[in-house]
Amino acid sequence: MDVSSTLAEQFVTVFSDYDRSLQETGAIFESARNAQARLRPKESELETLFQDSLKLKRKLDELEGQVTIDPSLPRLAAILNCEYQLYKLNEATPLRHNPFLSHWVEVVQRWEKALAEAPNQESKGHLGERNIEWRQIYRTRIEFVKAILSSHNLPRFFSQSPKSLHASLQSWSIPNFDTSTFITILEDEGIYEKTAARETALPSSSRPHKERQNTTQVLLSHLESSPATAIPILTRLPLDLPSLDLLTKLLQNRTLEGLSIDPVPVIRDYVQHSLRLVERMSFSRSDFSTYSSFASERREGNENMDNEDQIGTTPTHDREAQIRAVKLLLLFIRNLIRKALLPPEDIYFEIQEICVRYVWIKEVREFRAFIEQGTDVGEG
Repeated sequence: MDVSSTLAEQFVTVFSDYDRSLQETGAIFESARNAQARLRPKESELETLFQDSLKLKRKLDELEGQVTIDPSLPRLAAILNCEYQLYKLNEATPLRHNPFLSHWVEVVQRWEKALAEAPNQESKGHLGERNIEWRQIYRTRIEFVKAILSSHNLPRFFSQSPKSLHASLQSWSIPNFDTSTFITILEDEGIYEKTAARETALPSSSRPHKERQNTTQVLLSHLESSPATAIPILTRLPLDLPSLDLLTKLLQNRTLEGLSIDPVPVIRDYVQHSLRLVERMSFSRSDFSTYSSFASERREGNENMDNEDQIGTTPTHDREAQIRAVKLLLLFIRNLIRKALLPPEDIYFEIQEICVRYVWIKEVREFRAFIEQGTDVGEG
């Protein structure tokens, strides 16, 4: 399956129905996913979830670029249904470890900032497909995402249609919502760098906008103008779905080769960086203090050491989080190998480390069989 592909057009059509409830549309989507899974019995449930989640995220990225140019109810419906499906596909994962937490936080931040900076002009008249302003779409999505983050009355939200949600959310906001709570989680997980002093007293709508710097456009521009400084950014991206999607697209589109950059060392360094993050997840708090002192000594005279070696920027010390991180890294490597984007021998030692250090994880044993035999083993 193409990790860089987006949502199939037939699903976009289904998602664009603004009169059907989110739950009803979700049932159609889930039925189609189950039918596709039966056609690919060797593909694990986790891998399917990974692929489908990325497709939804990429469709959301496309829709965002269209909303301000050509706002419409079908586009609002598609956005809300994509967000709903992202939530449903990943709802079994605690919010702290949800790979789309940063996505939802940034939606609230970016779109609230855009609303605050734009003139407040309300549309008038009957609500037809085109008689809707981008500000109204923004406001509806912001409050819907806030409901997801805060788990506020979700059954009521999910039982409504996009058109109904649009009508109800124009003059109503999620009570007592504070973005800083979720930013703190992202900092604790190592997704965001910790700030020395955050202005937590400010409401989320007026708090300075904080976006992740490692976006595709910024990195591409940086790679073109200054590859020597951009490559370390690439190799130290977080171990999360957006970062894996970005790296896969760079390989898929041969972007690095086009800039005369050898992609193999980049991917190898990223995998090594991710392995160090995963390794530190097994440390207790006291053990990490010892590790950090050792890392500080190693960092002296070596400015290229990972920033995550610094005290306070380590991921959560959690065995379950470690297992999830290993699975995510395996899915990334397996996709690259399957698509012939990276020969396994180019990261031989990294693969050996994973297969030896984490052999107690079932998916690692299956991955080892995949590497040795060239085929997946059953899920048993």
